[in-house]
Amino acid sequence: MLTMCRMRYTLQYGVVVSKPMAARWAQAALDSRWTALIEAALAWSNDIAPDLGETLRFIDDTRQASER
Repeated sequence: MLTMCRMRYTLQYGVVVSKPMAARWAQAALDSRWTALIEAALAWSNDIAPDLGETLRFIDDTRQASER
């Protein structure tokens, strides 16, 4: 998730920033449907299983953004 956020930021601005910085930007700039998923990635823990389906949808959304 954090890598995808950084990719989205780089696609938008042409520069690479830290993953946490890109994630905060993504929470504010991208569709609100991704906010909780990004928040969970920022607070990642081995005790909490990620939502793989939503993660794959975010990856696909990032792929689509790269084609625009």
